[in-house]
Amino acid sequence: MFYYKDTLQKTGPELYMKNNRVLHWKTTGEQRRGSWGVNLNLCKEEFSYAYVDAVVAATGYSIVRASRLLDNQGIDIQIAAPGVHGTKRNPHLNAQVKCTWNATLSQTHVVYNKLAVKNYEELIDPRQTIPIILILVLVPDNDDPSTWLQHSEQALCMKRCGYWESLRNWPSTQNSDEITVRLPRTNVFDINGLKGIMSRIVQNGHP
Repeated sequence: MFYYKDTLQKTGPELYMKNNRVLHWKTTGEQRRGSWGVNLNLCKEEFSYAYVDAVVAATGYSIVRASRLLDNQGIDIQIAAPGVHGTKRNPHLNAQVKCTWNATLSQTHVVYNKLAVKNYEELIDPRQTIPIILILVLVPDNDDPSTWLQHSEQALCMKRCGYWESLRNWPSTQNSDEITVRLPRTNVFDINGLKGIMSRIVQNGHP
């Protein structure tokens, strides 16, 4: 890191300048930029939405991004299964979508320790009238988003994988900032997983 006693100033959480010239951009944790200066957090967000869009489209369901008002309530996307399913018509599902390279995989779970307490409290709230799940999309830990996707004339591969969990009625927390959540590795967010979620919502109202 560049360091000057005289006119060095920190203009933000990561940017250091001297005499209006950028000297250093600190790149620790999840606050990183790609090799061409792109904001990787924005890339991760868009990539995770693209992953979810692909799964929903292949399942034959509908998806819309939530409005700003709903986004402020912890809802990023809304998924619907058009038509009649059992005794229900057009069942709906809300989801909060996160994307990270900073997760630990055990034999049975994906461990994510960066979930904001505000988001956690929204996800565990039993007063939700439409079921809501957390979708966590994992991407490779590198600064080049173009390596997160491979394609040919035969196939499209998005790296790495998405997982889901319903946090309804999970215990409250005394944490003030972030909390760790564990998502079963069996809860892969794919076509079969999404169909199973909707089937359970139709049967008993919960994912």
